[in-house]
Amino acid sequence: MCAIEAGKRGRRVLVLERADRIGKKILISGGGRCNFTNLHTSPENFFSANPHFAKSALARYTPADFVRLVEKHRIPYHEKKLGQLFCDRAASDITAMLEQECRDAGVEIRCNTKVIEVRKNEVQKTDQFTVQSEDSNFGATRLVVATGGLSIAKIGATSFGYDLARQFGLKIEPPRAALVPLLFSERDCKRCAIWQESQPRWLLSPAARSATLNNPFAKTCCSLIAASAGPRFSKSLLTGMARNRFISTLRPAAISPPICESVATATNRVGNCY
Repeated sequence: MCAIEAGKRGRRVLVLERADRIGKKILISGGGRCNFTNLHTSPENFFSANPHFAKSALARYTPADFVRLVEKHRIPYHEKKLGQLFCDRAASDITAMLEQECRDAGVEIRCNTKVIEVRKNEVQKTDQFTVQSEDSNFGATRLVVATGGLSIAKIGATSFGYDLARQFGLKIEPPRAALVPLLFSERDCKRCAIWQESQPRWLLSPAARSATLNNPFAKTCCSLIAASAGPRFSKSLLTGMARNRFISTLRPAAISPPICESVATATNRVGNCY
């Protein structure tokens, strides 16, 4: 988006992409359909040390602006629920749209280009940045770093952006896990096998039962609940899981004593990051 806008303003723009194609995170978003915006997005949906940032950012580019861009490229889409918009076909429609917008704005994209070093010529006071890749050097007076975070290393995420920010003296907020899996011990996995033998129908409403059958995370948690014995549902576990939609349909009725302490601890950690 930054490259497109800069190109429209007459700048010469070069995008260096480490992967073999652009937008890999876009391609896996929304289950491959790309949930590209939400009609009800507002500043209140964002947490920030500067609460006014979201106000100014959303005022300058609204969800409706992006929807107009999608419609300009005749990409079919639908509203799934609560204002979430998804592509009818595939997320590749969105990456193709962005690539076309780059071409129209005269933006050059080079894939399979790994940046080795970035330095600034402060000796000659030219404010020129030099970007060194494995086989070329590039110079520019303006450099935009859009490397994303540390999530999903399998598609190429690295700490490069953080390292570069530190190199140039920028303040970094300590990163914390936000989207992480729950890891169970071998003992807990064996207890989960109880689900296969007796599903706790007494525990779930029809809606929750349907949700758990299609949700591995919910299925695992319900297995643990069913495997424990006793009259009390772990409050810490319920709190940690409370933001998963399926939990709202659980009946915290007569459910058992302590679920494995490691599970409760892990769930609390994850719950605090949601």
